[in-house]
Amino acid sequence: MKKPSLTIDTNCFVSLVCPLDDKTPPDELNALKLIKQWGIDSLIDIFISEKSRNEALQILENANFKEPTNQEIIEKWSKPLNILKNYDSITGIFIVGRSRIGSNEAIASTNDVTIFDNMSQLLYGKSPNDLKNDVFYDLAILFEHISNKIDIFVTRDKEHILSKKAYLKQKCNILVFNPVDAVKYLQPKLENNDIGTTEKR
Repeated sequence: MKKPSLTIDTNCFVSLVCPLDDKTPPDELNALKLIKQWGIDSLIDIFISEKSRNEALQILENANFKEPTNQEIIEKWSKPLNILKNYDSITGIFIVGRSRIGSNEAIASTNDVTIFDNMSQLLYGKSPNDLKNDVFYDLAILFEHISNKIDIFVTRDKEHILSKKAYLKQKCNILVFNPVDAVKYLQPKLENNDIGTTEKR
């Protein structure tokens, strides 16, 4: 039977690997730790976007060239960047006129570009080219999640993504959860060995 697959977005990943530096609520942090353990135990497949690596690199680069150098940020983001390489990568989607091309990326179709632009308007009320870098990365990671047909998207972004989860389920057939709700959804399936019934796209 097919194992459930999850995409963990950047903010969840940083909460998991840098809990002492983060303001993640304890219940969400415990849920993320359990998700990580399920991945270690091969009960689920966890994916990280290449764009999470790019975001970590960009933050490190910006911190490195500030005067004085922000050593706290460098130390905080170096750890996630090193650990990210241990997780499977989503196949990236390069959208002409919207994003930078990276390694292991597929070229988006015209239909993909339309979907991406529509998602940007829905979630942020702006075109992709008007988004700040960190917000653009969030949108791109969510879009890659859909394109790769991964089962569950785990995020802590209440304002833009979790608040629209009903619409995303209806229009994009994507399951979006915060870490606690992701555990509530998955735990009964894993305990009952019912992993083949994760909702299909």
